[in-house]
Amino acid sequence: MEAETHGILVPFVAFGHMMPFYKLSLVLAKAGIRVSYVSTPRKIQRLPQLCHELLSLVTFVSIPLPVLDSNLLSEDTEATVDVTTEKI
Repeated sequence: MEAETHGILVPFVAFGHMMPFYKLSLVLAKAGIRVSYVSTPRKIQRLPQLCHELLSLVTFVSIPLPVLDSNLLSEDTEATVDVTTEKI
């Protein structure tokens, strides 16, 4: 029995890295390769929806960031866009 190819993509947690890795996920899935795309929960929510044909080939794996002191950043802060002006 032949092993199924499965790629795991873990982009650096910055917006400039997310979309290229997302697009790479689509290219790999269209080639029949299963892909696990690993990122933080809110970053995954911000990605475009997958087309129906690729739903079975791309899996989003959500790994939350550790919670810091709430005086520094709120619990749901995962990107600079999430930082309020008073915290900047």
